Amino acid sequence: MKQFLARAAAVLAVVVLAALGSIGAASADGPQDFAVGGFTRGNGAHVGFSAHSGALDENPFGHLSSTLPGVRQERYEVTCLAVAGNRASIGLVPTDAGSNDATIETVLVVIDSGLPGGAGDVYGFVLNPGVQAKDCAAFVLATPPFSPSSGNIVVKDALP
Repeated sequence: MKQFLARAAAVLAVVVLAALGSIGAASADGPQDFAVGGFTRGNGAHVGFSAHSGALDENPFGHLSSTLPGVRQERYEVTCLAVAGNRASIGLVPTDAGSNDATIETVLVVIDSGLPGGAGDVYGFVLNPGVQAKDCAAFVLATPPFSPSSGNIVVKDALP
């Protein structure tokens, strides 16, 4: 039994060290911008998003999901992220998911108020015909018109 416990402890130690090493490696890439959140829109749609990029908005990645229960499901990939202080604009391209009702590229613009529980956060989707997700930086200083019914939006600018 002592040998079993000793081996189990050794295996656990190796797993913990490996995990700690991978955490350090992940942060070695330098500072990153991000905008993440989950909120309910005025029409009852639930939106969740996670967008990340390098400090200079390079190599964006992430996703957005919006569901109006029983009516519509939209799924997007993040192809652009521009962050300026507490503001972010996120370029979104519809995914190929079979359950996706989204058909056009769009840009989500958000402002993080910094207040607890998302009080004062605002958002808006740019739905202009011909808007291209790759041009999201053009909208980073726009002021979106909507406040979430509930939820929270967090924006982090790696170069404040």
